[in-house]
Amino acid sequence: MPDDMSDDFVSVEDGPSLEKRGLFGFIPHIVITILRWTFILLVVVGLMVLVSFIVNRAMNKSNQQNLLGGVISQNTAVKPPKYQYFPFPEDIRARTADANPSMVIAKVILCFEKGDQETMNELIDRQNMLQDSIRHYFTTKRRVELNNEELIKRELNARLNQIMTTERIRDVLFSTFDVMEN
Repeated sequence: MPDDMSDDFVSVEDGPSLEKRGLFGFIPHIVITILRWTFILLVVVGLMVLVSFIVNRAMNKSNQQNLLGGVISQNTAVKPPKYQYFPFPEDIRARTADANPSMVIAKVILCFEKGDQETMNELIDRQNMLQDSIRHYFTTKRRVELNNEELIKRELNARLNQIMTTERIRDVLFSTFDVMEN
């Protein structure tokens, strides 16, 4: 080295090689390697999260369409139809068809289209026949057959619509439905 150069300058040949010093002269090579692999792992995890999010959204939209029979916006709630109600004034009581009969006590309400005066008049006229048909229905069933309330409602709906001149009863409700052992 020439004598006129000051001692403040260090030549490249005096210090460690560029390969050993890393990308930046003051950061060791091992730190750079760790940071590089950490960055790669973070990118891979980020891509996995993004793909999972996209697939999840697609699956949820597909399930909503399958369950609801079409696309329904999230602001739209399925509202039950507005019915007019015809409650029978008395409880319907019957005994089941079991060897040791159980007692059935039901308070039945019939549903029909709101404002349908013709159906209301027919329900009033046929009230005794309808009550007797419901009572007879329960006498033909065993106790174990009376566990599925929704099935009972559907069967009663079909049975009562056969008595009516037209099938105008839309639903059958129970305000009370008890099956008691004797």
